[in-house]
Amino acid sequence: MSLDISYYRKINNGYKASGTVSKKESDIYALKLHMANTFSDSLDYHDETLRNMVKQRFVISYYRDENKRKITAFPNEILNMGDMIDCFDSKWLTTYINPDQQVYTKGIIQKCNYTLPFQTISSAIIQEPCIVIDTTKASSTGEDEGKIITLSDTQRAILIQYNQNTKYLIAGKRIFIDQLTDKPKVYKITKVDRITYMDGEHGLLQLTCDECEVIPNEDKPELKIAGYISTEPTIPPTPSNVGIAVIANTKNVAYTTKVKIKIGAKKYPFVALFKDISGNIVSDIQPKWNLILSNELTDKVEIGYQPEFPNRCYISVNFENKLIGYNFELHLTDNNNTYGEYVLKCEVTSLYG
Repeated sequence: MSLDISYYRKINNGYKASGTVSKKESDIYALKLHMANTFSDSLDYHDETLRNMVKQRFVISYYRDENKRKITAFPNEILNMGDMIDCFDSKWLTTYINPDQQVYTKGIIQKCNYTLPFQTISSAIIQEPCIVIDTTKASSTGEDEGKIITLSDTQRAILIQYNQNTKYLIAGKRIFIDQLTDKPKVYKITKVDRITYMDGEHGLLQLTCDECEVIPNEDKPELKIAGYISTEPTIPPTPSNVGIAVIANTKNVAYTTKVKIKIGAKKYPFVALFKDISGNIVSDIQPKWNLILSNELTDKVEIGYQPEFPNRCYISVNFENKLIGYNFELHLTDNNNTYGEYVLKCEVTSLYG
């Protein structure tokens, strides 16, 4: 609803004539109108500020913490918890919204000190500005100083906008929190708080992360990406002079990309297919399966077989949230090693994801 003097006069006259409009509503609208007329007079007025990449008017003023600012939206304009604000050549996240929004919305923004690189379900690398808290002392956020984050010297906490990209930042996912060095530090997300800094569908995720080890052949420290999904197209296995081995589903459809396996789910079937050089399926070939696991997954991933399906193996992962985000490989060859080797990458995911 736009603010104009004619509407104010209408509701004011309605209050005087019939009482159907309350005095409070009339007074609030008068205050909104005054604020709108004087909004741009403030020395802290900014009309080139972006909210979630869209230009919007704000008054942004000093706060007692140099990494935070008070922010006030133009009357009847929106400011949500978790909004990304572009001002002063920096990115800021809205960490607090005053619940009294009768006249205007005001809150606290905090400066982002890190841009988190990560991948979701594709090779695209996301760059998400965030607030990294790395102190061993209690750290408070918001205006009321009532939200306390306490960390050890091997932990980090992240406040990051909840959106379509960050919803993939779940417990078990590994991320780099560091600058480019010879050995940048990687962390595993151990807890995701989707309540404390949320207001309805808007807000911030609070990620608690524990320092862990880089996994060779899975992580790309030079890109600061853990569990790297390659941008290169999947290369089909090179057939031998006899034929080719492939891993398929139970409908004999060959897998060509990474497969997701949920923790605690029923055993996942994989089918061995062997094809001759003409592409015809060859039966009565004994498959040979091999799991390649990191230390974290040893004794956590099980492979099994059933006599009635000799060309299948069955994979299951323990029901442990800490395993989410890890990767392992399933290798297939034939018992005589004549059809070459097929390698399928498997990613451990949430049971409810």
